[in-house]
Amino acid sequence: ANHTHLDLNHISVGYGDTMLAVELGSRPYPADYFSQKRNSYYEISTAGHNTVLIGGKGQVSGRQGKLLGPLKGDGYEALTGVADGAYEVSTTRVRRHVVFVDKRFWVLLDEIQTPEMEPVELRFHTYGTATKITSRHWVFEQGQADLDILTPNTEVTSGLETPAGWIKPVTVLSMKAEAPAREHTLITVLQPRAKESAALDKVQAQKSEEQLVVTVESTEVIFEQTADGWRIKNVRLKK
Repeated sequence: ANHTHLDLNHISVGYGDTMLAVELGSRPYPADYFSQKRNSYYEISTAGHNTVLIGGKGQVSGRQGKLLGPLKGDGYEALTGVADGAYEVSTTRVRRHVVFVDKRFWVLLDEIQTPEMEPVELRFHTYGTATKITSRHWVFEQGQADLDILTPNTEVTSGLETPAGWIKPVTVLSMKAEAPAREHTLITVLQPRAKESAALDKVQAQKSEEQLVVTVESTEVIFEQTADGWRIKNVRLKK
């Protein structure tokens, strides 16, 4: 479709009426907006969305994705976005599992498999202020709302960018697994909150061949390995 963006597995997150991890939307249409040049506009590109780049590349126009779910259990609701084969580079599996835990925070599990070894990058856009708390904890701040963004992945390096291709200033948090691999399992925890509320303190992950346990403070989010990759199994809420 002429209005389609290359945005499979994009997420937007807000608190109350304040959007914190944002969708850029559209600009006033220039004369060449519906020409072949269209996909080069930043807000159309995969890089201009809160999703994944693989091998430094984005998605291909016309490729279809799908949503699996929702899955519901005690203390959680989950969806899985499927973008297998939708990238400029060859991909075997591109899944984003999104788990809403205890109506408080989100756990993202990005599951990426490629025939060749590739680096991957997660991107999150904000019109607010992005502040580094630690190497694996950032906060987006806007007005009276904050968004904690944490990862337990030690192989991920993070930093800020200011893309030149958009019509007004926006900040991008770039989180890169820079070492190329054929398989990446990346975890991101997002907590939107009022500014005066407590930030998330610590996120940990333990991974085996059969199970992945993400611990957010004392809540455990448990994924199991299936014939079709990772799948949410259950959540153990803190007492």
